[in-house]
Amino acid sequence: MEILLEKKGVGIPIIIKAEGILQPIKTDIPTDNKTGKPRPLFRDRAWVREFVKINKIQNGDKVIVHRIAPRKYSITTNYELSD
Repeated sequence: MEILLEKKGVGIPIIIKAEGILQPIKTDIPTDNKTGKPRPLFRDRAWVREFVKINKIQNGDKVIVHRIAPRKYSITTNYELSD
């Protein structure tokens, strides 16, 4: 089992390629202090506003998070899945 947290509280970095954003995003997935389980968010979320604006995402739209390699993910829109 791989331990994702270091002693400083910052996890092992992951890289995200988000649709419409040119630069790869380097962040980590924090864990719950009590359970140690991954939380459903990225620690660095500053890029999310730009991603939403560029892709014209609205409330109820869905995105796809696809693991492309260990610690590498792509995030894309898929308007066919929107409600």
